[in-house]
Amino acid sequence: MIKFIDKPNLPEGRVASVICGQIPCECELFFKENGIEILNFEPNNHIDIAVSTHADMCALHFGGNKVAVDKNQTNLIHELELRGFDVVKTIEPIAGEYPEDVKLNVALFGKNAVGAFSYSDKVVLDRITEFNQYTVKQGYTKCSILPVNEKALITDDVSVFKTLKNAFDILLIEKGDIVLGHHEYGFIGGASAKISKNEIYFFGDIRLHRNSDEILAFLEKHHCKAVYPKNIQLTDVGGIVSLTEYI
Repeated sequence: MIKFIDKPNLPEGRVASVICGQIPCECELFFKENGIEILNFEPNNHIDIAVSTHADMCALHFGGNKVAVDKNQTNLIHELELRGFDVVKTIEPIAGEYPEDVKLNVALFGKNAVGAFSYSDKVVLDRITEFNQYTVKQGYTKCSILPVNEKALITDDVSVFKTLKNAFDILLIEKGDIVLGHHEYGFIGGASAKISKNEIYFFGDIRLHRNSDEILAFLEKHHCKAVYPKNIQLTDVGGIVSLTEYI
């Protein structure tokens, strides 16, 4: 049986369907073999090409059947509505340079909302009034945060760490060792995703990251294990927007 994920980015069972962009073939095969359906979307040619196929730039799941989507993603909106989702469209299309491209790039995990909310679309602000809100300077917030559970996360952004360190158990890791197009480095949140209560999937071999020992120890501390394809570079793919789970 399949149900909507109640707490955004914190599935209880194995994830059943996700919004996801372009990912390495090894990762796509893993998803297919584990019954994780991928809902695709159109590349956004109005933002930086390096993030034009990133799910965390085009959609945001609030929990249950509520999802916000870039208003230009008409095919994705239609597909979600057919599946019973209550879809709200952004007021304006997601287009332009930073910070115009981060209207949906908010980190929601459980009842927590972390973001540079001055950049967020109004449809986001209207739907997170009951979340515990934490304002940070980093507009690429979802890209920069890997939620482990409702009280623990990993980040590679110093400003996020400083803002949240008294509210959560946080592991701060170094930037680097994550590929992102023509950029110097990618972000940990975009290179990973929680695919069940006790599993974190990495889009590449986490053992190749300079802080792999600390990351794996932190996950073990919080009763999670790392799942990853071996011997391929860790890549920022924009993570996933998880929607439904098996129960």
